[in-house]
Amino acid sequence: MSKLLAVFRTGASKEIGGGHVSRCTSLAQHFSELGWDCVFACEPQTEATMPIINQFETLKIEKSSLEEEAKFIRKRLNRDPSILILDHYNRDKTFEQYCRSWVDKILVIDDLANRPHDADLLLDQSGGRLPEHYLNLAPHSCQLMLGPKYSLLRSFFSSPQNIDISKRFSASPRIFVSMGATDFFNQTEQVLNAISSTLPAAKTDILLSEGAPHLLNIQDLCSQNRHFSLHIGVTNPAKIMRNATFSIGTAGINLWERCALGIPSIIFIAAENQRLNAEHVIKLGGGIYGGFGSSIDQENLASAILKFANDQRMITSMSMSAKKICDGLGVERVAKKIISIIY
Repeated sequence: MSKLLAVFRTGASKEIGGGHVSRCTSLAQHFSELGWDCVFACEPQTEATMPIINQFETLKIEKSSLEEEAKFIRKRLNRDPSILILDHYNRDKTFEQYCRSWVDKILVIDDLANRPHDADLLLDQSGGRLPEHYLNLAPHSCQLMLGPKYSLLRSFFSSPQNIDISKRFSASPRIFVSMGATDFFNQTEQVLNAISSTLPAAKTDILLSEGAPHLLNIQDLCSQNRHFSLHIGVTNPAKIMRNATFSIGTAGINLWERCALGIPSIIFIAAENQRLNAEHVIKLGGGIYGGFGSSIDQENLASAILKFANDQRMITSMSMSAKKICDGLGVERVAKKIISIIY
């Protein structure tokens, strides 16, 4: 009996970041462990932006019509896949219907709720997402998986050993910074400047991918400050993150990773599609608002940093609230749904 095959149509770039690839590879890793074959179809720049994708077979997608792209993917496969998993802002019902001739089941991963889909399953891990948001965008037969409980995080974010809030306090707090895998607008530098001027002795861990356009600049900045530790393309960021007293970051997939580890956040909204996530976590007490857009208000950020650094009770409360928002078991829930519609 041949292995089941999952095909992922996704992508990453310096402009859009690596969130799509990050969540897809989390799901692919889980299916690989179950004995499935997983193939990624993506644009050429994806590999350079998110090298993690190299652990799977990849098909390089060149620019063409949607119909030709669908035909190209099927032609390159050696058999019909069990499911197509689509996580791409520029693909919708039209592309999905072109793929229906060679795949029976389609899972769409979305967080915009702004275009129609022809899907059997639809996942939107945005905080506060409701079924009515997809009322006229997905078939009535489509099963919806909504909210951060379905967030596609890697397995080490669900380990109970990650949480030990009592060990996170010391004479000087430890700060975790993640302004997106690629941080196209170089917000990381703005955050590090605020930390340097506010808590100069605070140990700070910074996470970036190899494809970050301002990586060399951040490397130079960190080389000049012994309290800054830059982590590039790490395979297990939870090992670094679990030591944080609090975090400063955007509201993409790393926000759910921070919640799963019980790390309270100063949350920045880097793009409009992150707004629901930020508002959801703030409403439930897992973080505070940092700002919106590419430019960071240094005075406001400094005030927020001092607030976290000087209020242990608030940190403890926010840590517990954050952990309740996302338990890190979303991959298992989504995998079970997929398997249930295939068999």
